[in-house]
Amino acid sequence: APVPASLDQITAAWLTTTLQEWGVIGQQSRIFGVHSERLAARAGVNGQTFRLRLKYAGPAGPETVIAKLPAEQPAARGVAAFQHWYEREARFYLELAPDSPLRVPEPFFAAAEGDRILLLLEDLGRLRQVDQLSGCTLAEAEAAVDGIAEMHARWWGDEVLSDHPWLPLTTVGLHHAAPVHNAFRRAWGAIRAGVDAGAHDRLDRAVEAYPALLERISAGPLTVLHGDYRLDNLFFDGSEGQPGVVAFDWQFACRGRGPYDLAYFIGLNLTPALRRQHEEALILRYYERLREAGVSGYPLDACHRDYATS
Repeated sequence: APVPASLDQITAAWLTTTLQEWGVIGQQSRIFGVHSERLAARAGVNGQTFRLRLKYAGPAGPETVIAKLPAEQPAARGVAAFQHWYEREARFYLELAPDSPLRVPEPFFAAAEGDRILLLLEDLGRLRQVDQLSGCTLAEAEAAVDGIAEMHARWWGDEVLSDHPWLPLTTVGLHHAAPVHNAFRRAWGAIRAGVDAGAHDRLDRAVEAYPALLERISAGPLTVLHGDYRLDNLFFDGSEGQPGVVAFDWQFACRGRGPYDLAYFIGLNLTPALRRQHEEALILRYYERLREAGVSGYPLDACHRDYATS
């Protein structure tokens, strides 16, 4: 059957057939009721997210699943199609997630066609999330660092990545460096007057350095990057003192240097005080986890350089 293009096309009959074909429910199971609720807290500009509550006749399967659909706005869908965000996420779940040591939601169905996508994922709403604006604890930061280091180590320098051409170099694609650079220039020019003058010189240089930074991130050793590794895209499984991490929202999956994800997480998710106190220790923790997982020939000073230029 065609991939549903909207929520109302995800019918009980379609779900029954699809989840049977994907081995999620048995041939004796039948879904006869579907109740949907929009997850407003998970609504982003790139998609819509719903929790589907399922009623069964015969042996039951999962009581709830998470459905992820394209954005409602045509402009947002167009950008997503241009950057292949929907395709990247679907292919990650289909092709790479089974081998990822970093836990992700179990995919019950995944398909993307142009600007259309449908993901049916394990509902992890029972797990804990942390407010990104408030920042995380040191224990949560350490769990996030451990998780991403283990994933990076799995594909570190692995030539098999060339078998996945849908994974671009950097989140925007190295081949898109020029147009994205021009977009940054225009955006910065539009808001520059409203930004404290003391920051102008640094931000001027940052905007102009953008293509060179993409080149740096794209140089080997390469691994699989999450690309948007932050608290809004993480669940924590376990207590605050001993958390484990689960990562979702893989639209920005790409290839690049591992410390990009590390710098992205530390820069966006730690309070300034916590970062100043523990940044160096977290970088060293990441590096040690890589070594423990078998990454060799990558000196600590290179890890520091990659972190600083991400």
